[in-house]
Amino acid sequence: MEARLAAFDYIQVLLSSVERKNGWQMAEQVGYANPYRFQHLLGRAQWNADAVCAEIRKYAVEHLKSETDILAIDETGFLKQGEQSVGVQVQYYGTTGHLENCQVGVFMSYIGDQGQTLVDRRLYLPRSWAEDRSKRKKGGIPEEIEFATPPQLAQMLSSAIDQGIRPAWFVALEVYGNDGSFWWWLEKTAKQPYVLTVNKKQPVVIGWLLFRAEDLLPQSDSQQWQRLSSGTGSKGERYYDWARVAVNCDQSFGYQRWLLFRRSLEYPKDPRISYYQVFAKSDTNLETMARIAGQRWRVEECFKFACILSRLRRI
Repeated sequence: MEARLAAFDYIQVLLSSVERKNGWQMAEQVGYANPYRFQHLLGRAQWNADAVCAEIRKYAVEHLKSETDILAIDETGFLKQGEQSVGVQVQYYGTTGHLENCQVGVFMSYIGDQGQTLVDRRLYLPRSWAEDRSKRKKGGIPEEIEFATPPQLAQMLSSAIDQGIRPAWFVALEVYGNDGSFWWWLEKTAKQPYVLTVNKKQPVVIGWLLFRAEDLLPQSDSQQWQRLSSGTGSKGERYYDWARVAVNCDQSFGYQRWLLFRRSLEYPKDPRISYYQVFAKSDTNLETMARIAGQRWRVEECFKFACILSRLRRI
């Protein structure tokens, strides 16, 4: 109970107007005689991280739930200077777009009409760690933790479903959309509607013929294109041209699979095309798909807020 109260006070003071957030000034802000409670919380207190995540998920659903709620998966990196942190190695760091010495985490976010929050996480364990016994022992990595790709880690969605969370939609970036075993799991095992970014080479089947996504892109003057909003941004409604093409899918349960195309309006002579694969009820309209595809950016808002808290802690 004491650690829980200290954790609450810690978050409150991080969000406060205290200029220098060192231990003594943070303690003074919340009425502590000394910083020992915060030091214990950050350095010695123990709690079950999975149980904390379960509580956060429960809280998120209670306060953010809507008819079109979304679970989103994305990953982010954590820069490191040494080689001792579990999972650290030189790998792609999304913030800079370069290879950096970092850890990578895969995160799940709950997105509702009233806001969004992170609700689960998995640390990516590269093969250089997963297959090195000395590193595993030194890092205290449990035996049951094995190498898993980000799409395999994204199946943390199943724990949310087991807890009773059944989102209207699931969204994720290209690394997940390009993994056939992952979206097949979403369809067959989870029966979960999704909008996944894919690349232009994504293979699909129509009838008995195999196509790449770019082969099915409608002509620029086709009536298939509709100008629709993908939601409100910092500068108002975000409009793009959208089109879709139905592709082969098991329709036993009333679902359909589509390729969804988004065309930017900023460069009419050389429009930028984004590709998505969609799985949803067969009566789902294009406007709904466009709006859901436009919600994935809200995961980034969760990362930005978490980054702000991290920086506040270091001040």
